[in-house]
Amino acid sequence: ENPRDINNAGHIVGEVEGLSGFFYDGNSFSLVDYPGAWRTDAYGINDEDVIVGYYQQYEGGPRHGFLYDGQFTTIDFPGALPTHLFGINNSGTIVGSYRIYGVDHSFVMTPPLEVRSSISSSSDDAEESESGSMDLTSPDLELGYDYWKGTYIKAGMRFNGVDIPQGAFIRNAYIQFQVNGITSEETFVWIEGQATDNAPTFTLSDGDISSRARTKAKVPYSPVPWTTIGDAGPDQRTSDISSIVQEIVDRPGWSSGNSLAIFTSGTGERQAEAYDGIPEGAPLLHVEYSLGTTFVVNSTADLADESPGDGSCEASTGECTLRAAIEEANAWSGPDRIQVPAGNYVLDSGIGALSITDDLILEGASAEETIIDGGRVSVGASCKVIIERVKITRGVSGRGGGIGSRGDLTSRECIISDNEGGSVGGSG
Repeated sequence: ENPRDINNAGHIVGEVEGLSGFFYDGNSFSLVDYPGAWRTDAYGINDEDVIVGYYQQYEGGPRHGFLYDGQFTTIDFPGALPTHLFGINNSGTIVGSYRIYGVDHSFVMTPPLEVRSSISSSSDDAEESESGSMDLTSPDLELGYDYWKGTYIKAGMRFNGVDIPQGAFIRNAYIQFQVNGITSEETFVWIEGQATDNAPTFTLSDGDISSRARTKAKVPYSPVPWTTIGDAGPDQRTSDISSIVQEIVDRPGWSSGNSLAIFTSGTGERQAEAYDGIPEGAPLLHVEYSLGTTFVVNSTADLADESPGDGSCEASTGECTLRAAIEEANAWSGPDRIQVPAGNYVLDSGIGALSITDDLILEGASAEETIIDGGRVSVGASCKVIIERVKITRGVSGRGGGIGSRGDLTSRECIISDNEGGSVGGSG
């Protein structure tokens, strides 16, 4: 046996016979083998007996990181092979290494933070009829059409004490409903947020929901049939509304602990519990977010970072260029933010695309003032990237002109124009 790590309970992990990982609980050994892998090595363990390490699917194959907490999860640094996980602490933070373009880098991966907020008072969920009349005491919340009232419904939900710092990176968000009535007809609703820093509770004033300013982001939601009263599982969760929550917490006036409001409107019918029906079954907002590093670009030159992964955006001139900021953000696992002030950022096509390989928010001053000129922006697979208030122009590529994405890309208030694309991606 080759022991690698020990936790405070005296439980040990390591490698045995060069091909299998092992776990020792003080009394007996058990193997830790990634299913179907040629080799598994268990490198780290925390006090919850969560194990990390690496595996190889075949002899001589690349190493993939894994996490084992009763089931295996592969963790690979975006765009890199191999990935090797060395340790995990009791907060779930993982340390490891990866190799990209033949260069080894270390990384720290912090798990997403979670916030949950449920409707906490009668006036924090509401319905507005087509005539504009408000109902603050309905025992259910209608998504779509209310056959009892004979009207389409705009529903509003206000969530209080949302402890998310301003500018945090929203990784996932949804609303969990509980079934109040059995409904199966085809239903389609739009979900929007209120574009305000701190949403007030609902009132009986006519049109109180429809008169509120809306976020630019909105998300479609087509729930499956709700067939059992009291159900509150994955089938009663909305689509991912992270783009809506992101827009709200990015507002300059947002503060942690503020309230936010979400609206639905559409066709069909789903009946969800409301606060005045079963308070503990009222809508619940679930948000996962992360806090990353912010890099501020201060040069329009197109120069690479001197030492990606050292935490400092610095090209050979000592300045933070757009390319250097992206390379530094790529080297740090987890979401980061790059602020790009007004300027014309002319890319050197000889250096290559601006390749984004990790979660990122890239924000300019405005699409008229922050211009990425020439070259191409590339978003890698498994990345969640938001680009806002930027103009991307005169990009030329056989696989996407101005921007090409294999990941989850959202653009807001951007101009994509005068680019030339080939068979894959968008030109604009």
